[in-house]
Amino acid sequence: MESMERSISAPAHPIIPPDPNSFNFLLYKRSVTDGYANLYPAWHNEYEIIFMEFGCAEFNADGEEILLEAGNALLISPGAIHSCCELKRGTFSYTSLLFAESFIFPDQKDMAYQKYILPLHTARKRLPAFIAPSAKCGSQALALIKEAIACEQSKQFGYELELKIKLLSLFNLFLKENALEDAPVRKSGIESRIKESIAFMHDNFQKELKISEIAESLHICTEYFIRSFKALVGKTPKEYLIEYRLNHVLSLMLTEDGTITSMATRCGFDDMCYFSRCFKKNFGISAQVFKKSYSDIDAYERLKA
Repeated sequence: MESMERSISAPAHPIIPPDPNSFNFLLYKRSVTDGYANLYPAWHNEYEIIFMEFGCAEFNADGEEILLEAGNALLISPGAIHSCCELKRGTFSYTSLLFAESFIFPDQKDMAYQKYILPLHTARKRLPAFIAPSAKCGSQALALIKEAIACEQSKQFGYELELKIKLLSLFNLFLKENALEDAPVRKSGIESRIKESIAFMHDNFQKELKISEIAESLHICTEYFIRSFKALVGKTPKEYLIEYRLNHVLSLMLTEDGTITSMATRCGFDDMCYFSRCFKKNFGISAQVFKKSYSDIDAYERLKA
């Protein structure tokens, strides 16, 4: 099997360039109308706040499944593996705020950082992952998040300073109201190996891959690999690889001509009966019916309406 001693692929989400002179902040939006594409597991060194504008979707962050509904937010801590599994045929839209810790604390020698933020790391605490009106200080936190989004979108004079104030106020609110959570216990060695295995599957999903061989390349036993993968990602390596392949097949069906067999084969399926069962189980419709009914994205959208 091909060696996995390689650099880890870039995560799915946008990442702020490591430029000391950059703004260290990024806002992006995502709208899903097809309900089938997934946001695959990603991780980065920045904080990320995902605010659901409308609809709902299921996220997995640090192995915890969270149903995010309109008006709620998800706060992802640096380094946390996170992904989104859209609800089938669901429609939703969210706005994401991505910012480095240095955006609001450029100097880690600063007294305020040393007194309030550093203990979060040393005491294994984190800001709350799920923010809803019913949660502790949730309404105030959501108001600050919406104000931060509006501030960045307006880009009025001084908006950079106001953004810092809003996010600092958010940190202060959680600290002052003692709304912190226990951070999950992470075993850095196994977490880095799980991340490496995800990147390896992304790069080699078209080939024959055996979970036992991936585990062997990571120098861990198969059972421990499967257990650890599911704890971090929310599904087994086999389930994840099948889902990843299926979504690539579906993308080909919507954008290219060709037979279902050729598309499935290109995405790593060598048993068409097995592929058909997996496709119908995952999407609730056979591959043949899907290709006939949704042969292009526009037709797919019209039939869905």
